[in-house]
Amino acid sequence: MMMLVVSADIGMRLLGRPMAGAYEIIGWLSAGAMALSLGYVQLHRGHVAMTLLSSRLSGRAALLLSGLMDLIAMLLFLFVSRFIFNTHGRYLPRAHCQRRCWPPCTRG
Repeated sequence: MMMLVVSADIGMRLLGRPMAGAYEIIGWLSAGAMALSLGYVQLHRGHVAMTLLSSRLSGRAALLLSGLMDLIAMLLFLFVSRFIFNTHGRYLPRAHCQRRCWPPCTRG
């Protein structure tokens, strides 16, 4: 999809009419691709890992270090998700009720 947008933008620029919003579209698509790949990479341990310390630890200590690093990563992702929702969540459609409530209000 990104390749199509870039190709279309290049073609339109050659005709003297650049595609409006191409830079923003590519930014959103690349951010989405990155966000969707993070969970898969974390699940399969496909990320780059520093093993300078963990390779010298015993099995139990290495497992504890791995758990600590997973906890820190989870807290970081939670913080970033909360920040994004608090910053941009106001643009999401609101429920029909005027006050924030959970579970969502019902009509009646």
